[in-house]
Amino acid sequence: MQSSALQRDMLYKPLKNREIRLLVLHPAAFHEPLICHLTTCCLDQRPAYDALSYTWGGPGEGKSITLNGTPWEVTANLEQALLHLRLENEDLVLWVDALCIDQSGLEEKGHQVVMMGDIYRLATHIRAWIGLIGDSSIPDIRHRRCSKHSQLDS
Repeated sequence: MQSSALQRDMLYKPLKNREIRLLVLHPAAFHEPLICHLTTCCLDQRPAYDALSYTWGGPGEGKSITLNGTPWEVTANLEQALLHLRLENEDLVLWVDALCIDQSGLEEKGHQVVMMGDIYRLATHIRAWIGLIGDSSIPDIRHRRCSKHSQLDS
């Protein structure tokens, strides 16, 4: 399933200086379909959101979510992250690069990449998703000890 250019144009209106899009993930039980919408805000107004850091995953079968009332394709890894992060009783506001940045707009991508340090720094929380346990594409990190100041080698 490919998202059409018309759908993309309707979803990704041009951003003003220091504006970002945030993904509002609507509440539901784990196995219910993912329904969300994008909203635009100025980063300087310090909106409350969590930033999601995850691996996009390799090419493979795309998964469908509902974004602004329209079917939208995401990677299987992003779908799993959203399913596991979604709350049952309230919206969850996230910044997710694959959805919050128009991936087909080179100018927007360049501008948003420059702001990524601020986007992560101003997030309420940064959530990291490395995939499901047992996924053979995930490095074995079960036996590593980390502090908040340590780094994982790739």
